[in-house]
Amino acid sequence: MAAKKQADRVVYIYVVGDSVHIGHLHDLQQARALGDYLIMSVIADKGITDYKRRPVILFKERLELDANPRCVDEVVRLDGVGPTENRKKLDVDILVHGDF
Repeated sequence: MAAKKQADRVVYIYVVGDSVHIGHLHDLQQARALGDYLIMSVIADKGITDYKRRPVILFKERLELDANPRCVDEVVRLDGVGPTENRKKLDVDILVHGDF
């Protein structure tokens, strides 16, 4: 958290993270390039099943898989479908969604 407060631009991205592939890593790297600190939310199972099929990989495992790329500074849980609540809680300068 201390690094986040010192960061000039905080970038926020949210992902399902199910069936992680190289495209996800590229999206994270490009999001990180937009700022100084990258926060990634992983959507919890309930949030996913509200708009599409049940995830293949359990939330706890997706959270661990998605937390490992070096370009991500912080990983948080996202309980809903959209980022609105987390954006209110976090001091975010740039919101990233979808493919680049």
